[in-house]
Amino acid sequence: MKKFFSLIILCLLSIACSKEEVQKFAITLDSSDGGSLNIPSGTYVHDRMTIISFFAIPDEGYAFTGWTGAGDSESQINLVVIEDRNIVANFERIQFTLRSTSEGQGEVYESLISDPHPNSTPGNVFVLGQNKYGSGSVVRLEADPASGWFFSGWTGDYVGTDKKIEIKITQDNTITAVFEPILQ
Repeated sequence: MKKFFSLIILCLLSIACSKEEVQKFAITLDSSDGGSLNIPSGTYVHDRMTIISFFAIPDEGYAFTGWTGAGDSESQINLVVIEDRNIVANFERIQFTLRSTSEGQGEVYESLISDPHPNSTPGNVFVLGQNKYGSGSVVRLEADPASGWFFSGWTGDYVGTDKKIEIKITQDNTITAVFEPILQ
C-alpha cells in the first residue's frame, strides 16, 4: 500500500511539473533591392500560433511584386506562426516605354543620359523605336534630318523645335520628330 501511495504521489508530481513547453519558431524577414519592410530585416523568434504583422515599402521608382516564402501578393501580411519561415519582400523597377517615331525622312537617336537607380548604363544609344527605361531616367532624343530635308519640330508628348531634347521618364511617352522637305 505504501508503494501504491508513493506511486500516486510520484505521478501527481510528474503531471504537475511537466507543463507542456510552448514551441518557438524563427521567422527571418528580408527585402530585395528596391524596398524595405516596416520593421528591420532580421530573424525573430515567436511562440507557436502568434500572429505577426508586417508590410513592404517600395522605394521611389519601384513596385512591390510579392513575397517569397509567404505565398501572398498583398503588401501587408498577418502571419500565424506555425513553423520556421524565411520571407522576402520582392520589388521591381517601374519601367516606362518611350516610343520615338518620325514623319518624313530623318533619324531619331535616343541615348540614356542618367538613371537614378543602381545598375544603370548611361550612354547606351538606341535608334528610332520603342525602348523601356526605369522611372526617373533622363533620355536624350536627337533629330537628324536626311539630305534634302529639315527638322521642323517635335510633336506628341513633347512639343518643341530644338533638335536635341532631354526627357525625364515618369510615364509612357510617344514623341515624333517631324521632317519636311527643303523646297528649292
